[in-house]
Amino acid sequence: MYRLWFIPLLIGLTLARRRKLHNSNTLPKAVQQFKNCNNCYAVVAYDILKWHKPKLNVTVESLMDDSRQTCAGGSAKKIWDLYMTKTIVTTAKLPKLIRLLRKGPVALAVEKGHLVTAVSASRHGVLIRDPRDGKEKIIESKIFFNYVTYPL
Repeated sequence: MYRLWFIPLLIGLTLARRRKLHNSNTLPKAVQQFKNCNNCYAVVAYDILKWHKPKLNVTVESLMDDSRQTCAGGSAKKIWDLYMTKTIVTTAKLPKLIRLLRKGPVALAVEKGHLVTAVSASRHGVLIRDPRDGKEKIIESKIFFNYVTYPL
């Protein structure tokens, strides 16, 4: 009877550990796109897919093969449709982008034909991971992003 305090303590520790495990999503190690290959869509899809499903055993090459896309370019949406339940393609102003980034990273078109992974945003700029060199950069906030896509 005097050890009943132990049961709520054990349940509380279990729930705290479980909550910590579910909120520990991080981006995978940076991957560069291949030389002479426009596969930025596959690298961005890989980054975001590994953030949502870290134990998924995939590579950039396998994502390109599974979605039947080549070095000539492609779509991250086609890859996410294979692994996730739903994929959204939209446009966004900065407040909407900040709201979307609370749920996880998104793919942005910073220039025509080139996707990057957006990690976080504020009114000062957007932190992106560029697949061309595999480095994180801050781009000054644009008023309007005409291509934003993310999986659910």
